[in-house]
Amino acid sequence: MTKSAKTNASFIGDSRLTSILLGVVLAYCISLVVFVFSSLLFTLTPLTEAIMPYITYITTVISIFIGGIYTAGKIGYKGWLNGGICGLIYLIGLFILSLLLNVNVVFGLQLLSRIVLSFLIGAIGGILGINM
Repeated sequence: MTKSAKTNASFIGDSRLTSILLGVVLAYCISLVVFVFSSLLFTLTPLTEAIMPYITYITTVISIFIGGIYTAGKIGYKGWLNGGICGLIYLIGLFILSLLLNVNVVFGLQLLSRIVLSFLIGAIGGILGINM
């Protein structure tokens, strides 16, 4: 491999990683905005906190989906893989945040299903993003 080919491959790898991380940051920003808005709704309206888990799941799905679309659109190839990686990194970030905040994380089938679903939702977003 020539020096310019190595440099080009390194640039493509850096660009791909940057695009994936930007997709994850976009997904976190969407989640943050929705959670701030929903907390205002809980504070200012008589909504009960019983619907909070549903809002959390829906927000997570939409955030990962949009992050996958963005990532795949920026990279331009292997949309399902790059979108899926975006979903996994999003979930890993939430997992690390949960550990830092001492939230009780249950290891088991529920965590495994969330990992698989995060990848699948990101992959679907990536497929859509590559074809837009």
